[in-house]
Amino acid sequence: MPDSAEESQKSHPTQIRPHELIRNSARPNWPVMGIAMLASPAANLYVRDEWIGWTVDNVIEKVLSQEWDASAVALTLLNSLKKAIDGIRSDDMISSEERRLPTKQTMFRLNTILARAEHRRNEDLDSEGGNTQDLVDIRNFAKGTVFTNDDWHRLSSTALYTKKRAGLLILLLKAFTCFQSFRIKEAPAAALYEMLVTKRGRDAIGVALLEIRKLRLATEVADISVCGAVPPYNELLGGKLVALAMMSREARNAYGSKYAARQSEIASQLSGKPVVRSAKLKILTTASLYGVGSSQYNRLKIKSAEFDGIDYDLELRYLDETKGFTVTHVSKRTARYMRALAHNYYGRHRINSVFGEGSSPRTRQIREGLNLIGINNGHVLEQNLVRLVYACELYPGSKGDLLGWCKSKGAVPGPTLRAIGRAWIRRWVAKRIQLKEVRERMLEANGNTISENLRRRAERARLEEDGAPNDAIQSELEFSDQL
Repeated sequence: MPDSAEESQKSHPTQIRPHELIRNSARPNWPVMGIAMLASPAANLYVRDEWIGWTVDNVIEKVLSQEWDASAVALTLLNSLKKAIDGIRSDDMISSEERRLPTKQTMFRLNTILARAEHRRNEDLDSEGGNTQDLVDIRNFAKGTVFTNDDWHRLSSTALYTKKRAGLLILLLKAFTCFQSFRIKEAPAAALYEMLVTKRGRDAIGVALLEIRKLRLATEVADISVCGAVPPYNELLGGKLVALAMMSREARNAYGSKYAARQSEIASQLSGKPVVRSAKLKILTTASLYGVGSSQYNRLKIKSAEFDGIDYDLELRYLDETKGFTVTHVSKRTARYMRALAHNYYGRHRINSVFGEGSSPRTRQIREGLNLIGINNGHVLEQNLVRLVYACELYPGSKGDLLGWCKSKGAVPGPTLRAIGRAWIRRWVAKRIQLKEVRERMLEANGNTISENLRRRAERARLEEDGAPNDAIQSELEFSDQL
């Protein structure tokens, strides 16, 4: 980022702001070149997790090949379980001694608490929001409320979070007991090898890996959910610049500044006290819109040996294909019908927009409605087209830092946006601008190009929401294309 706005306007072609707009500061009024947005990554994305190393298969392969030190892996996994257990409020469930040496009585008591909490949760849902004298979920607080220790403690006592705390403690304590049974403290490497050849041991390792992933994925991995250039900069492969800008020092600093002191809502309710997690961004991921090569992301690499100011290679590398589920093709009207159907059937809304209740409420509501009318939700929601997954390490060895047992030399500041912008010009723009057809298309663009395109999209969305027939929607699009 330039040292000052005046210097920027004189010499530098790009600028990034915390609001993710990439502007051309070499021209008057700093016209927008592109837009990007970082979002929370998908909770379950096997392609990404395998690349990072968050799977049991990774542990088996890397440990047996001696690429990973078995003792370091074993002790890191054990410590992750200890931290996870300590991070869950349990004073109203079990003693501190039972957290370290759980017995059969401990597990029985937790299962009893879990069953009672499930019953209380159902009563809350039956009463459409629960007893107004008690906190039922975090929505009872006004937006912008600064939570106190007492607030988090009260929230952790709700039926929803008592249920979550008991369920997690059962899972974690079982895994911890398994690690102890293999005497992992006395001989960590030998214990890990023994665990890897038993189903019980592999399951416990999987639980520990899941805790590492949950801790790191929440704040140290982000997904580039929006990324693109606007006319006429799209003709100059401005989308590549936008993607590279998300790898810059300025983007990482903006992310850290925004989330460094933010309390984790789910972790704080599980812990019963404020929990603030690391906001040091280490990995970026994204996916193509379609199952074919993405011209924006393909060969997106800047080599440090070829460009000044680039201390290490920047690369958005292709990982693999993925296929999942989506509800984007299901209209709002259909989603409302699904919610009403479930309410009529069960007598209550079992799925609510409560942070911590589960994955996307909209997705769960549609799944529930489809199942109630006898339709396999997978047949409706499964995507037919694959998507290509890409990922980037924001500094050398950042994957190892996410694991915990493969320490890097430490995070480095990263290249500035100025250096990235200059490399982008040399790598792509200088060649692209030589093409006659590109120059012609740039000249055709005007101040109305973007606004007309957005107006057409908004009108189509309105027609679809109003339930207009397809021929009316198509007619509107054809009319708009003529403008």
